[in-house]
Amino acid sequence: MGAHTVAHLLVYHPDRFLSATLGGSAGWFRWTTELAQRTELEASEHERECISRSQNARLAPANEPTPSEGDIQKQIAQCKADSSIDQFAQAAVFRGFQDLALTPQQVRVVTVPTLGIVGGRDSYLSDFRELVRLRPDVKLVVVSGATHGGQAGTMRRPEFIEAIRQFIDAHALSDRQAP
Repeated sequence: MGAHTVAHLLVYHPDRFLSATLGGSAGWFRWTTELAQRTELEASEHERECISRSQNARLAPANEPTPSEGDIQKQIAQCKADSSIDQFAQAAVFRGFQDLALTPQQVRVVTVPTLGIVGGRDSYLSDFRELVRLRPDVKLVVVSGATHGGQAGTMRRPEFIEAIRQFIDAHALSDRQAP
């Protein structure tokens, strides 16, 4: 969920960046009543079951079978057994998304070189395309066949790391720019 924070910081503290990478999410730049209701539902589900069935369904690639109830129960049990997961903290994060929301006008004025990486089968792809419409300078890398998370997730693909390496190399602070 770091991309949401980075998108927010790009608006409020651009001086702290040489470049930025948004992986998996373009940030929130159009907060709506529907989005507020969706995040509250997902927060409530995290509180109740440690996972969000709605979020899992929303992020699942189209045209793929949905997990069985047995698979969902296994996910819930694994989540609750993992002492590093705090389901109430997860819910709080979802409820805090509204505080990270930006306006399209705020997004448009960002000049920090930005890389967006998203899977071709990720439901956030349309958000990245909207970000590029707002900021044509954003370099967008779409990883073919990749999903938001899981085994086929973008971050598991070598293209993810390679895109970041190339972008950092292209925007590195050179010796001539150093203070």
